[in-house]
Amino acid sequence: MKSRKAIFLRATFVLIASLASLQLAAQTNPLWTQQKVKNYLPHMTYPEVEAFLEKSDMVIIPVGSLEQHGDHLPIGTDFINGVERCKLIAQERDVLVAPVLMVGQSPYHMGMAGTITLRAETIVQVHLEAVESLIHHGFKRFIIMNSHGGNRAITTLLVDQINQTTPGVAVSFGQAAGPFMDPDPEPPATVLDRHGGTSE
Repeated sequence: MKSRKAIFLRATFVLIASLASLQLAAQTNPLWTQQKVKNYLPHMTYPEVEAFLEKSDMVIIPVGSLEQHGDHLPIGTDFINGVERCKLIAQERDVLVAPVLMVGQSPYHMGMAGTITLRAETIVQVHLEAVESLIHHGFKRFIIMNSHGGNRAITTLLVDQINQTTPGVAVSFGQAAGPFMDPDPEPPATVLDRHGGTSE
């Protein structure tokens, strides 16, 4: 009969080997291809969020859409643009990037397959509840970055509702950054190139 020590050592070896193989599998998982991004909430652990709160209480929330962008751009163009711009800002400043919804308001694109749209009330309500959750954890200042023209009225209302119905303080990214931006040296475009065009 094997000694208890030998059984324990064998069980320990099997456990360590299993954990090592799981770790290796996680590192080579073909479904996960992103590098961890600093200050990007979906990539953070809760202790990292707690540590972040010791230096900043500011959150930037991109508000995008899932809608057609012609034959050449992905349906997630607006969402991707907003999230990636916020990530770039978060590499330079202590601001937490917290995307809440991929979907925005795009009823006028529903003729194109793949577009998803939500009612304005739904978008505002979901964002308000998300902001209330973040306030619960200690965040106080919110920047709302609209990355879809059809959300302009919604994001204006969202900023207003955060300021009026929560203890948080909110501003729109455009209003906050506008005074610090250099004027565009390019003359205004004479051809409509706004949706699915060069800038996107």
